[in-house]
Amino acid sequence: MGQMSYSKRHWIAWFVAGFLLLVTTGLLVPLVLYDVERPDGAIAETSKFIGSTARAIGNSIKVKLGVGADAQAGGAEISALGTTLLSTGLIDLKVSRYALLGIPRCPFDVNTPGAIEVDGDGLLLGHCSGRFYKLKLQPDISIEDTGFDLPMFWTEMMSAEPSTATQDNPSLKLLDLLRLQDGRTAVSYTRWNDAYKCFQFAVAILDLDAKPTSVKPVFEATPCIGPHMNDDSVFNGLQAGGRLVQTSDHTLLVTVGDFDLYGGVNQVEGSVQDPKSDIGKIVEIDFSTGAHRHFSTGHRNGQGLAITGDGRIFETEHGPQGGDEINLVRDGVNYGWPYETLGTSYGGGDWFLAKKRGDHSQYQKPVFAYVPSIGISQLMEARGFAEEWDGDLLVGSLKQHTLHRLRLDGDSVLYDEPILLNQRLRDMVQMPGGRIAILTDDYEIIVLEKDRDGRIQAIMAAAPEPAREALQQCLMCHALAVSDATGGRIPFTGIIGRTAASVPGVDYSPSLKAMGTVWTAETLDAFLADPERMAPGTPMAAKAVRDPELRRMLVDLIGKLSAP
Repeated sequence: MGQMSYSKRHWIAWFVAGFLLLVTTGLLVPLVLYDVERPDGAIAETSKFIGSTARAIGNSIKVKLGVGADAQAGGAEISALGTTLLSTGLIDLKVSRYALLGIPRCPFDVNTPGAIEVDGDGLLLGHCSGRFYKLKLQPDISIEDTGFDLPMFWTEMMSAEPSTATQDNPSLKLLDLLRLQDGRTAVSYTRWNDAYKCFQFAVAILDLDAKPTSVKPVFEATPCIGPHMNDDSVFNGLQAGGRLVQTSDHTLLVTVGDFDLYGGVNQVEGSVQDPKSDIGKIVEIDFSTGAHRHFSTGHRNGQGLAITGDGRIFETEHGPQGGDEINLVRDGVNYGWPYETLGTSYGGGDWFLAKKRGDHSQYQKPVFAYVPSIGISQLMEARGFAEEWDGDLLVGSLKQHTLHRLRLDGDSVLYDEPILLNQRLRDMVQMPGGRIAILTDDYEIIVLEKDRDGRIQAIMAAAPEPAREALQQCLMCHALAVSDATGGRIPFTGIIGRTAASVPGVDYSPSLKAMGTVWTAETLDAFLADPERMAPGTPMAAKAVRDPELRRMLVDLIGKLSAP
């Protein structure tokens, strides 16, 4: 971001002064929930004040985002970044990466790029702003801007409520998209309801090939949420959920988050567990009639939803501090939020609505939970990807930058294998031919496929025995693959061309961090010959490889493992 102008600083100063005046005079605006089916609009109101500082920087978000009806997304590009190999517990993977360039970043607290779906032999990207792009990854790569923007009514929102137009406020955004069996696309999103001046979770069915000129939601969640929260901050659209899955030729399920109306500072009794409210529910929608019902309840923020080959429905959702859940979803079941969680309040301490810390005995338990949390995201069942993985659940992580492969034993998780991909994994789909495409918060597409050539094993088998033995000694402290780079272990695969001390999550020594060296065969040979000379104080000093012939064979082996 550029330096803030004097006029904007001046405007903010007046805004802060005005806010302080409101605090001192008690004129704080309560949270108001609206039911758009009622003429008077209001169905619930609370004036609880918790005292957090409101955040607002003016109504310039439309310019910063380049979104809404006036979005300009020209110049979008896609660039192939190359392919590397990863060795996992059962198979080796080819990992190809593609960068999405020229697409506006949504400047939110957590940069959510949107969602992806299979589109023929390519992908459909639904950008968080509501713009749609078609991607081709093989044999040639391309990106097509469809020119269609999902109407979220940014202009109307900013005109009615300029305080919501904050730089870190993702109040209006595309959440998920799903290609239906009839070829149309279901989209979940949050939109501004200008008639009642409130925010609303919605699902629409689009025929993108027909380039629609208007959009009528097939589902609008109740309640519609007013812009001012009960701590006088503005509604920010977080914890919205939105994951979609089709259950029949005319029905789908969608996760509706709790929008932080429980927890944090916005404690509103009766929302998630209220049968009149759609928030905190998985909702079944008949998109042929518009009818809907609550399929399950007691959910916080559903980030993943998938149906397995045998018809089971699994959901992932964020816990508070800890307690990310994987739920086996059944019709009519209550999963307990906000009265039960395996997590704690932010900053520690008991969850304020739970009867007992870490207890989940009164409502339906998750089949698996992460404590501490991994920032759980989308999930899917691997089918036709690799025989060794078929039937396993694949779960993304935002916080740990890992893909988790879960082996099921009936309805229980037998084990969890984390595979480090070094990015926040937001969404994933399985493409034709079995490849898995993952959308990351770095605006990249990662494509996984099994290394069916057995390249890593073939390279190791063909290497001279002294080199294999030397590498095995190295692996006592290092990792062969990036996916194994845990506990401070530095991976070998991909090292050629990588800057020293650059793998996220590895606790490098200060001397390695100070090197700034790009690893080549020559620099690696020099380092192995005399680590202390290149990186004074490195723990590798006692591991020098003095024999030049052994060093040559070892560098050659590492180079072959590193190459695409």
